[in-house]
Amino acid sequence: MTARVERRGAGRARRALALAGLATLGGCPDRGPAQPTPPPGTATGSAPVTGSSAVAPSASVPATPAPVGGACSAPGAQGECTAGHLCLPMPGGYCTGFCAPDGSCGDGARCTPTVRAGELCLAACTSDADCRPGYGCDPAWQVCMLPGFIGPKPPACAPGPRPKPRTSFSMAQLLSKGRTSRYSFEPAATLLPSGEVAVVYTAMNGMLDDNGLETTVLHTDGSFDAPRPFASPKKRHFDPWLTTWNGKAVLVWLGHDGGSPDQNVAIGMATSADGVTWSAPVDVLDTKQDCPDAMRGCADKPMVATSGKKGAPLVVFYYSEATEGLRARVSADGATFAPSVPVAEGGYGHVSADAAGTLRLVAGAQQPGAPGDGRVDRFGDKRTFVALTESTDGGASWSKPERASAEGDAVPFYFSNPQVLSDPQRKRVYVLYPTGTPDGAWDIVLASRPTTGGAWSFTRVNDDAHCASHMKPSAVLDPVMGGVHIVWTENRGAIGRVVYAACTPYGDKVRCGKNEQVSDDFAAYSFVRHARTWLGEYDALVFDSARRALHVVYTATALEDGKPTARVYWTTAKTD
Repeated sequence: MTARVERRGAGRARRALALAGLATLGGCPDRGPAQPTPPPGTATGSAPVTGSSAVAPSASVPATPAPVGGACSAPGAQGECTAGHLCLPMPGGYCTGFCAPDGSCGDGARCTPTVRAGELCLAACTSDADCRPGYGCDPAWQVCMLPGFIGPKPPACAPGPRPKPRTSFSMAQLLSKGRTSRYSFEPAATLLPSGEVAVVYTAMNGMLDDNGLETTVLHTDGSFDAPRPFASPKKRHFDPWLTTWNGKAVLVWLGHDGGSPDQNVAIGMATSADGVTWSAPVDVLDTKQDCPDAMRGCADKPMVATSGKKGAPLVVFYYSEATEGLRARVSADGATFAPSVPVAEGGYGHVSADAAGTLRLVAGAQQPGAPGDGRVDRFGDKRTFVALTESTDGGASWSKPERASAEGDAVPFYFSNPQVLSDPQRKRVYVLYPTGTPDGAWDIVLASRPTTGGAWSFTRVNDDAHCASHMKPSAVLDPVMGGVHIVWTENRGAIGRVVYAACTPYGDKVRCGKNEQVSDDFAAYSFVRHARTWLGEYDALVFDSARRALHVVYTATALEDGKPTARVYWTTAKTD
């Protein structure tokens, strides 16, 4: 059976659903435009799109403009829609506008968090009969829309026991406190030889505004640097990923110059000995194979890794639209790279290495030809699973993918980011992933098997009943004690937070301890993307063996000027 690995870029499908005529942001599955800043003082009705994010009106507007949800024929422009609205490129067109600052949309519309275009005003409904032909009434949000454009409401579970209070971890510290961006998310982190931790995260602004990365350094005395903007010749920056190689931090990211699809795409790479001063960015994209003829939107979701063996090469990964698969480029010196080689048919996942020299990669996969074949629900579908592939030659070649998630487990695509770790000393491989139903009720599962192969065992990590949302897990190995440290984002009791568990191997089984709250309570928790409350697709976890310190760098929402806003935080704990 051949698995089709879900790709993070989602290429053609992403572009078909992006807002035509407006710059897509790139770097995430179905990444559409971010929500622009509404004008101050807008209290009711849909917020007009103003300034650099303005929508150009069409040459002629009908005497009776179409309301929210109405048909239109000028994608990306006002067209037949009412003033301040625009036409989505959907069947027959769909008039919409961005929600006002207070979340209002005016009569006949509801503010709805979407997974591709932030918070939009969509036509209100109580049944399918209230919607135009071809559109259905979403039962959770009661708005008219096509399937897949709106995420679920976070499960409204009955109040139950909270995780145990934060006792192991320090008070959370706000890293992105410079407020140089509207919101910040998706941190990457790596341990430097000095014991300090280099951190890079995405800093977002308006829909058509340029955006960048910001960097900081976490010091061993508990202090940290003020965030610094990362300089690059590109206008847009996404998906930072870090590792340490030959004593230096190595950063890769997706860069481009905006447009729809993304234009002038690059996979940027830079290095730093201290996390403060970075080398000039270089493009490590194999343009000949993976971006022929300056193809727009040609690459997505980079990662970087190296094995722990002395003299091991550096390996950069990214999704290639031209070949519709994940590719790897290997470098012995960090300056010249071999031509890219195929790894898998997708690129949404995680890569890690062990001291024995083995690289392992996991990604979401879809079983072809399964019963009910058709549109896969990206918030949980039994036709999806986690695929694992390995390389023992430094990334030059890769094994045939194997299933690493349990039969019957539905693995979501959004907010998922499965993780892989390996412990060569105890000869165990771990794969961490969320699983659950399309309503957003997900659990966190830790799979384990011998490094030599064999049957997987499965352990549920969260200790509450199956009901709440538990998403975007991160894991790191304690190579000395053999424990697996895990954090994730959840909403048990209808309260968003980051939670931790320590899992310990016992023979062929794994036992996970009582869950502990890591973060402060969130100001907001939702499945929205491309809005100021977007929680991102991943967080960062770093283990310092020499100091027995665990660093957690994560995205959480807090109130800024009375509005929930996603920002990057840091906390640390000493381990036994």
